[in-house]
Amino acid sequence: MRFIPFTVRDVGLSEAKLIESLILSYISDIENVVVYMDPDAGEEPITGGFWQEGGDFSGSAEFPVESIKNRTSLPQYILSGSIYVEDENHVLSLDFNHLDRDEFIRKIALYKNTSEMALNVRSIIADYFHQNTQNILTEDESALPLNYLEIIGTWHGGDGIELIRFSPFGRALAYFSSGVTMELSYSVENNTLIVVQQSPNNYRYYYPLPATIAEKLAEKAEPVQWKMFLYNKGKILRGIRISTIVEYDKAHLITNIIFGNIKKEEWTKLSY
Repeated sequence: MRFIPFTVRDVGLSEAKLIESLILSYISDIENVVVYMDPDAGEEPITGGFWQEGGDFSGSAEFPVESIKNRTSLPQYILSGSIYVEDENHVLSLDFNHLDRDEFIRKIALYKNTSEMALNVRSIIADYFHQNTQNILTEDESALPLNYLEIIGTWHGGDGIELIRFSPFGRALAYFSSGVTMELSYSVENNTLIVVQQSPNNYRYYYPLPATIAEKLAEKAEPVQWKMFLYNKGKILRGIRISTIVEYDKAHLITNIIFGNIKKEEWTKLSY
C-alpha cells in the first residue's frame, strides 16, 4: 500500500498526526506501507499533508493516481484522506484506491472530538479490509482447484510457525518457532482451505511478545483461523490469518485487545 499524508483543516496538527500514526500502525499489521513522497518536491509530501493546512477536501483532487500509475513500482492500494471540522463534527475521510481493480471507495465518519476519533479509527480500517477480504475470498479466479490430496504434506508456515503437517482426515499439527505445537483441524469449502486452531491457548504461541503480555493474551484470545487458496502448481497456499492481537504500553500493560485481526499469510509446500 502507498500512503499519502493527510490534509488537515481546523484540527490541531499534533492531534492529526496521532490519528495518522494510528492509521499507519493498523494498516502495517495487514499491508506493507510506503509513505508517498514526490521526489521533485524535496522533503514535502505530494499532498502537503500535515505540512499544509486547508486545501481541497473533495478527496479525488488530492489523489495523484495517474502520477503513481506511471511509476514502475505499482502498489496494490493507495490511501489518502483528510481530517477536518464541519458543523461541530470532527470528520475523518479515508479514500481507498484499489489499483488492481480500478476501484475507489471513500469512508467518512463523524466524531465529537479527536479523542473519540482515535479510539474508533481502527474499526474503519478493519471494516474496509474485511470487505476487501470477502472480495478476495469470493472473486479470486487465479487460485487453483483445491482438494484434500493437494493439502496433505508438510508446509512452511507464516509468522512464528516453522512447519505445518497436514494429515488425512482433516487433522494437522503446527510447529512454532518457540518450540510448542498446535493441533489444527482443516476442511475445504468453496475451493478455500479453512484451518482452525484446536489446542488450548499457550502463551508461547505469541512469541516474541513479553511473557506477561503473552500470558494475558492466551487467556483472552479466540482460536486462530486461516483461509487459504492454492497457487503455483500446488506449491503455495496464500490467504489470510484471523487472530487476536494486543496493544500495550512501555510498562507492559495491555491497552487494547483486538479480536478478528486480519493479516495476509503465505505457506510453501516442502514435502508430500
